[in-house]
Amino acid sequence: STGVYSIDVANLEAGVTYYVRAFLRQGNRIVYGDITSFKLERAPIVLTNQVSNITGVDNGIGVYLDYSVQFNGTISDKGDPAYYERGFVYGTQSYVTVSTGTKIIVSGTGEGKFSATTILGYFGIYYIRAYARTTNGYVYGDEIKLSF
Repeated sequence: STGVYSIDVANLEAGVTYYVRAFLRQGNRIVYGDITSFKLERAPIVLTNQVSNITGVDNGIGVYLDYSVQFNGTISDKGDPAYYERGFVYGTQSYVTVSTGTKIIVSGTGEGKFSATTILGYFGIYYIRAYARTTNGYVYGDEIKLSF
């Protein structure tokens, strides 16, 4: 018959290049189409680690209204293709993203630990997530909740 046809394929692995081409049988003869390839992306693995080095910021009269806080994260797999930006996003709403919170970019790429220090206000609840930015968007680590 004529027309468009397709087949669903399961259990393909991310990061592997696959080659495919269509064919049809005309009697005893097989006719092949052009070869095409595709590769499934493998997302980076991003971990948000516990905050550390929480220290009060003296306002000059011995009152601590702000705190210096170190955010910590780990990239345990850089993905394929590899991510090109990493950092943290934080805000006062749960499930914070780069579009709803404040973004801190941390230099570097590759696997391993990374951190950034920022100042947070004393009265509040904050939600923090590590992230990696890929060609397909952002991948986030789990959320950490911090309250003062």
